[in-house]
Amino acid sequence: MSELLRPDHPIQKLLFFTLQVIDDALRLKLEDSIEELAESRAWVLEAPQVVTVDEDWQKVSRADTPFQGTGVILPIYSGHPPNVVPPDVDRRQLDEVTDLVKQLCAFSQANDIAFEGELDQEFVGTINRGKMDRSLAEMFLGEWRRHLGS
Repeated sequence: MSELLRPDHPIQKLLFFTLQVIDDALRLKLEDSIEELAESRAWVLEAPQVVTVDEDWQKVSRADTPFQGTGVILPIYSGHPPNVVPPDVDRRQLDEVTDLVKQLCAFSQANDIAFEGELDQEFVGTINRGKMDRSLAEMFLGEWRRHLGS
């Protein structure tokens, strides 16, 4: 971690959740897929985790409506003003999010499952049939890349 980040730097939750109910077998496949990704690197904050309302609902603040379903959550440092994330940390976070999205695209394609993404309850896009929609690919990830000049 960069020493320029304060210990109390705000953290956002990136959540990708299924748009349909999945059974236990498919949830186990998702857990295995995310665990494989989690073990592939050292994460800026922590590795992504599979979550559900039954066991992890407190991790996902959703106003009056609790999260109901299966999802994958990844905490990232907030870059919303006045917060500033050092470029080296922000690049690592973008790489992490990009790899998570690629993993979810592969899972979506292989299992005919769709995901919707939110950053602190704000829609960022969808993954369906293994493909990112324009909102996720261009507006969320693309803008992030442009911001970093990469």
